[in-house]
Amino acid sequence: MRDETFGRTHGSCGRERDRLLEVLAQYLLVSPGCSWPGSDGMTTGEVVAEAYPAAVRAGHVPAVAELARRHADLSEAIAAFFLPDHAARIAA
Repeated sequence: MRDETFGRTHGSCGRERDRLLEVLAQYLLVSPGCSWPGSDGMTTGEVVAEAYPAAVRAGHVPAVAELARRHADLSEAIAAFFLPDHAARIAA
């Protein structure tokens, strides 16, 4: 899933998205079996959108529901990032 507008910062909503990307990236960075790509021109949002679902399926990072529970302050950003059909596919 690629959301070209996700990385843009617009007011408080943009700050929430930036914080969410940071949270998701941190889960990926400490998960076993996940390697961060080199400087290939991809944005953090693109990397997270591609890697996070596979890491959830492998049981290495929290599924969407657990993520929302752990980070209730980011619930709107989580919902915006993981569209309902996408979240259902990767829910553990």
